[in-house]
Amino acid sequence: MRHLWALPVLLPFAIASPHQFSVQDDLVAFPQYEVLISDNPVTEDFADSVLGARSQSATDLDPSDGTSAVRGQDIAGYESMILSGQEYLCMLPRIPVDESRNVSKKSVEDENKELARATKRGWELLRGMEGNCLYFYSGWWSYSFCYNQGVRQFHQLTPGRNVPVYPPVEDKSVDSYILGSFQKSNSDSKDLSNEKGVARMETKGETRYLVQKLSGGTVCDLTGKERKIEVQFHCQPNFADRITLIKETTTCQYLMVISTPRLCNDIAFLPPQESKPHSIACSPVMDADSIPSFNAAREQHLADEDTATAEIEVLMDGLEVKTKTLVIGDIKIGGHQMVPRGKKIEQSAIVKSGFKETLIATIAKSDGYVASDKELEKLNIRNSKEIRDVKEEVERLANGKGWKLEVVDTPRGRELRGIVDEKEPTVLKDDPLKEGTKEEL
Repeated sequence: MRHLWALPVLLPFAIASPHQFSVQDDLVAFPQYEVLISDNPVTEDFADSVLGARSQSATDLDPSDGTSAVRGQDIAGYESMILSGQEYLCMLPRIPVDESRNVSKKSVEDENKELARATKRGWELLRGMEGNCLYFYSGWWSYSFCYNQGVRQFHQLTPGRNVPVYPPVEDKSVDSYILGSFQKSNSDSKDLSNEKGVARMETKGETRYLVQKLSGGTVCDLTGKERKIEVQFHCQPNFADRITLIKETTTCQYLMVISTPRLCNDIAFLPPQESKPHSIACSPVMDADSIPSFNAAREQHLADEDTATAEIEVLMDGLEVKTKTLVIGDIKIGGHQMVPRGKKIEQSAIVKSGFKETLIATIAKSDGYVASDKELEKLNIRNSKEIRDVKEEVERLANGKGWKLEVVDTPRGRELRGIVDEKEPTVLKDDPLKEGTKEEL
């Protein structure tokens, strides 16, 4: 069935339909229609009968002679259309009246009152999150939002023995950061107007959401100011409370988006409904004697298309299709010149917060130093055999040069890194630092 867009100015029978206002809308383009060209013909007698009986209820008329025009719809009327020399009978849908368009526009004062009501109601709905924390994983960093407390950024321990997957357990050996905290006045009053940083409602397009800006975070090393975060609460029905986005918008200033079904309990925060066009079904008009041959030709055409598609699939099977490559600068897009085939580029963390690699410890050196089992256990390293194998491999690669084995924290996680000196080591005779025993793992 083909689709055509119909211009509303050509439809004198059009009346208003439900639609939510948007600044991008064409005010004279509603109601909207789409024209559906049907492959099912109607007879000339039926077309003449409905076009000649416009005063009669259109729903009382049925197509005759076994044709398959649309039945049972609430039809407002019929119109004739000529397209490429072919006559069509078009069934016009009955559009319900949108009473909301006849309501006078609200005053600015009334709109402000409605915004204040919705904001207060939204804030009350969010109070149901009190006592709960939400978590978000983003590579090296994890984030927690605890209602009426604040937002934290921390590194989680790897789940394993005595370490649950959820909620994430903070690694105390890595610095954590407070991105923002809830602040309240000293008054014990529960009046929302006395609460600092209270969420306010904002509008973007047709979407309304609550915004809360939290300050009082950990002082940023780069700016010397406290970290700040803007937390947005969006209505999302049929899902539990969850953090859907966290990112650093500018240095040490962040944005967090929380989707929650709680706000959906107020109509002001519901997502806009999609406005679908009304369908006008048009069927070709033919002589009753021509319809059987038309249907037979249509079926043959569909069969021929299926056969041609099957033949093309057979020809394409195993055939490498060459596509035109795109070159930007000196880089061939999709040419795998820089990234080998099969290698996947790891996705970086959304928020890095100026993160750099951190040396945790040196567990072995070419001078004979080897960390004890107790020291390795503090680093959460329990596989001494694996460490021994890595140490022997680094020592072999060093081939007499100085070397060391380090534990390093990176954005990808904790790594074991072997480093070989480029220069030959200079050993002083009778060096007291070279004396001692070598502890084996």
